[in-house]
Amino acid sequence: MMKTCRVARSRSWSRARVGARARPGTKDQVRAALEALMAEGVKRSQAAKLVAERSGWDRRAIYDLEIS
Repeated sequence: MMKTCRVARSRSWSRARVGARARPGTKDQVRAALEALMAEGVKRSQAAKLVAERSGWDRRAIYDLEIS
């Protein structure tokens, strides 16, 4: 099941890969998912929450990842 998240800046709907818990991803996969959501205009805190739901990682650990 895929959830959608509203991108505030463009007021359009963006599909994020979130849903049922999957296997925990690698640090690179989690970082890439965080960066992709943020590139679509999702705030970092919301992006971290969405990626945490999908990956099983702690939301705070995702938020604290360095991104380029």
